[in-house]
Amino acid sequence: MRVLVDTREQTPWTFAELGAEIERAGLPTGDYCLPGDEYAFVIERKSGPDWLGTLGKGWERFSREMNRARSMVVIVEAPLDAFVWGMESGQIVPPAGCTQMQPQFLYRRWAEVVGRHGVSLFFCSDREQAERMAWAILRGRHERRS
Repeated sequence: MRVLVDTREQTPWTFAELGAEIERAGLPTGDYCLPGDEYAFVIERKSGPDWLGTLGKGWERFSREMNRARSMVVIVEAPLDAFVWGMESGQIVPPAGCTQMQPQFLYRRWAEVVGRHGVSLFFCSDREQAERMAWAILRGRHERRS
């Protein structure tokens, strides 16, 4: 199966053990897609810190990107609990790295990503699990298109 990977992707998944044929291309939106799906169905890869930056300072650019794709999947290479506030000694405490974002802000942005833009959002425990998730999604898309 051939997978297009955006040329701006700095640390791309290779799907090496999964038998993918990778082709680097300047994609109009997203980081990964099947040939011919450049606007129809794309996957956006985010590290945990990148996801937070996207919801903050990178929001306008990401909103434009979501609007360009008919269907987008975002896969975050970090578990959901890395972004969930907890309780400690009766105080609400942010997870590591989230000290500048209030929970209401973060959850409102997530709701906009999913509810307004219709983006599917997956949190994976690490990069390896995220790559396997992306492969499963792309393989399923390939099978439906064949």
